[in-house]
Amino acid sequence: MNGVNGDAAAGENVDGQGTQQTEWERTYDSVMKNPEDFSSWETLIRLTETANGGVTKESAAADKTSLKNIYDSFLRKFPLCFGYWKKYVDWMEMLEGHESAEADQRDFQIFEQGVASIHNSLDLWCQYCHFKMDHWPNEDDAIRQLFERAAVSVGYDFLSHDFWDKYITWEESKGNAGHVMALLERIIRIPLHQYTRFFEKYSQVSVTRPIDELVSVEERKKLEDDIKQAEGEKEDAQPKTPEEKETILRTKIHELKSEIYMKTQEAVHARWVFESEIKRPYFHVKPLDEAQLANWRRYLDYEEEQGDVTRIYVLYERCLVACALYEEFWLRYARWTMVNNPQAVRSVFQRAHEIFIPLTRPAVRFAFATYEEGEGQIDVARQLYQRLLEAVPGHVEAVTKYVHFERRQGSGAGPDIFATQIAAAPDDASKAFLEVQRIKFNHQNGGDVAAAREAYKGAAQKYPESKYLWWNYMLFEIAKAEGDDLAPAQEAWNALKASPLSVEERRQIGSRYVDFLIERSPKIAEVNKVELEMASMKEPVSKDADSRKRSLEDPTAYQPGKQAKLDGASPAAGVPPAAAGAAAYYGAQGQAGAAPWAGAAYAGYGQQGYGGAGYAAGGQAASWDYSQQQAAAY
Repeated sequence: MNGVNGDAAAGENVDGQGTQQTEWERTYDSVMKNPEDFSSWETLIRLTETANGGVTKESAAADKTSLKNIYDSFLRKFPLCFGYWKKYVDWMEMLEGHESAEADQRDFQIFEQGVASIHNSLDLWCQYCHFKMDHWPNEDDAIRQLFERAAVSVGYDFLSHDFWDKYITWEESKGNAGHVMALLERIIRIPLHQYTRFFEKYSQVSVTRPIDELVSVEERKKLEDDIKQAEGEKEDAQPKTPEEKETILRTKIHELKSEIYMKTQEAVHARWVFESEIKRPYFHVKPLDEAQLANWRRYLDYEEEQGDVTRIYVLYERCLVACALYEEFWLRYARWTMVNNPQAVRSVFQRAHEIFIPLTRPAVRFAFATYEEGEGQIDVARQLYQRLLEAVPGHVEAVTKYVHFERRQGSGAGPDIFATQIAAAPDDASKAFLEVQRIKFNHQNGGDVAAAREAYKGAAQKYPESKYLWWNYMLFEIAKAEGDDLAPAQEAWNALKASPLSVEERRQIGSRYVDFLIERSPKIAEVNKVELEMASMKEPVSKDADSRKRSLEDPTAYQPGKQAKLDGASPAAGVPPAAAGAAAYYGAQGQAGAAPWAGAAYAGYGQQGYGGAGYAAGGQAASWDYSQQQAAAY
């Protein structure tokens, strides 16, 4: 660490030159090797903050710079950790002061980065608004503009009552009763947890405000016409004084607003079923349990059925804070966005693949590449495939999709891609799967039967333990059999019999060969011969005999005519899967899955965040919980 000297490490902890490493240096190396390791980041931040007895205003410039750099890097990697944005501001104020224009501009920039990265964080927006009011108390227009930006980002959040309280309190402090009335007019239409309290305040304030602030010109005219019509139908109607007319009109307005209140109440009750089940609305690297994931799915289903685009957007953005590490929600959001907000699709994909989803889980990147190809952005799509294969060489689904992408472009790169990726594949199962794909590709793109046959024979000799390869070899020979010439299929069967596959595997493939002989062979003797061969099969000598024993009652023992049950469409055992749907973030995600710390994905970043209140009602700052673990207070 430049300028930071942690505690001396134990003697055996040395770098490549034999130099003793500090705890800070070891932790820093750990983070560099695996940037996905959240706990190592937390340790690194702690060690940086406490370096040389604790970083203070009097610390060396190198220590201060190191702290700033670590926070910058961490927040680029984990931008949804809203508490760390606030903590970053606090550190900068402590180290560099907060009473100069330069300091205000510095803090302003940090807040701007924060709300761009997690735009729907209630806590961060409340803190930002409080900062603005503290440092520029007389700039009413600028403060109101900031509140309005926040309202767009978090105002529809079910738990946004603290934000609206802060906004109303500020307008009241400025004596802007008309603005307060306009805010309440907006709020009573939003399904909020504390909707009743806002309607009660609306009712109290409305009686003191001019009627023109309560309804539009069109609404007032309609109400007055309705009143006149009702009065005209009365035989004993008496002329009303202006005061009486206003009272009647206000009563009608209150009835109109009460209808709005009842609709809001209905919307709140419908959403409470889902809101009450959200246990962790904030971001964390620990996986969510299945009940939480299922609740988000049902909640999204509900909002999509209601059809309110704004509310659907807000819920997706909230969901992708708590579920930011789950591909399924990013893919679902991208599909919805394609239909409802096409210009934002690219931003959704960029956020997912550049920040949150490691390269070891490629489904989002496949979808992004397909989208870009459809949009004519061929170079972008190609780069997505290439970058993925650099991180996980030989990934079978990525290779196959990339090859056929190049086929559609007419580039002729398919054979070279197969050659490179087969050599890079991590195991024989993967190599065998890719060999099959290469043979199919070459055969379907101008290759002849003889060349494909020889390729299958060669592959079977190289990878004799691949059930997937043998299965496709047999299917190929069955499909290409001409007339009564069954010799190539018989040759494949003879090779299969001598393969090191287990008895069960050979019998499964043999069952398909038996079906073929029943349909095509002119002699029943051929069928009987193969069935006898299958019945008398023994486990290969190379196999562990004890692990392969079958009792006479074993249901997997050969039964003539038993249909093979093979998953011919999936890779052989051991081949890397395409994606682990909603798999936990950690586990099988190492260095190769590290997402870059580049900031391209922040452009047009939606809004993300959610959580407890950073302030008490009335605009007074409450103690800040840096841990972000507070549950939403219902």
